[in-house]
Amino acid sequence: MPSEKMSKIEFYPKRRFRGRHLLIVLLVAGIGFGIYRGMTLWPGWLKFVSPREPEVRRARPLVMLSGDELKKALAGSPLGKALEAGSVKSFQGGDQALLISNRKLVYLRSGGGAYVFRKTASGWLPGKNEKGTAAHCPASGSFHHSCVACGLPEPVISRLADIFSCTADLACDWKAGDSISVYYGKYPGGFLILGSLLEISGKEREAIGFELPDGSRGYFDARGRSLERPFAKTPLHCPRGPVLKISRPRFETMFIVSEGTRVCAVADGMVAAVHRARGARFSIQIRHGGGYSSWYGNLSACEVVRGAVVRRGMTIGRAGKNESGKAYFDFQFYRNGGPLDFETAGFSPLRSIPEAEAAAFAKTSGACMAALGRENGK
Repeated sequence: MPSEKMSKIEFYPKRRFRGRHLLIVLLVAGIGFGIYRGMTLWPGWLKFVSPREPEVRRARPLVMLSGDELKKALAGSPLGKALEAGSVKSFQGGDQALLISNRKLVYLRSGGGAYVFRKTASGWLPGKNEKGTAAHCPASGSFHHSCVACGLPEPVISRLADIFSCTADLACDWKAGDSISVYYGKYPGGFLILGSLLEISGKEREAIGFELPDGSRGYFDARGRSLERPFAKTPLHCPRGPVLKISRPRFETMFIVSEGTRVCAVADGMVAAVHRARGARFSIQIRHGGGYSSWYGNLSACEVVRGAVVRRGMTIGRAGKNESGKAYFDFQFYRNGGPLDFETAGFSPLRSIPEAEAAAFAKTSGACMAALGRENGK
């Protein structure tokens, strides 16, 4: 008979580390290690299975040398001999050398034409002769239609609108009797406008492309003043249809355009307010800093939100219709909360040609004007 003390002892089953537990631990460890190695080897394996072509970054055209410096640097050099073999028998003061990539150089003649040279194992060799193109476009309808009619490529038309956007209203002031001349070339990175001459509303405006010492390329007038301003001349970007501009009291301007015409911001800024009125029409207010702000009304579509950062020329909405079916949009401009006449407000150029570059710019200007058919740059 068991004693009373032993009867109180309770027996529990002994816990054992069995083989299945070890198997589970090893399996979890193996899966974790496999995932880790898979993440490490996956990019290499993917590259082996479907290799991708390395991304080619196209260098922006860069003016290296011009004028006497170019002549001195190339005289007697392998590249100079290649230039002579490529029909460039004599250097001119307005000639320029543009480096497209580390293996391709374009030599621009002041009188027109461009010679391509490629760098090979044996040195610089003359390539295909690519002539620069000079085109003259008289007014025949809207600015865009006129440029298309004379055969200008679409990228060149858009770039011309950007260049003159701060100094001329190509949407409203372009009339019969106006014209634009452009000298441009086609390169691997696209089209490069070397110079342009605009005659609009009885005034003549030059756009001369020039490379500054800091590596940036800009467009300047004959006096060396940049065409770039803080604000564009119009909240439209090269519209394809006719535009009627009507001034209203308190410096409000109505632009009568075709329905759906793009409305653009006149300068960099932040969207301060977006209002929606009856009939699904929108109005947008943008603050530009320095106390300036702009307002755009009667828009059928809004492509920005409150607080968004916008850039000059960026599309913010589309022109809408009123109850009578007329398509238009309103524009107002303010300074320190008060209305300002945007048409007469003068804004200073953002930069000018440095004095140290005045001589080089004068040669470039003369070469561009000669290519555009203006003798002696006048």
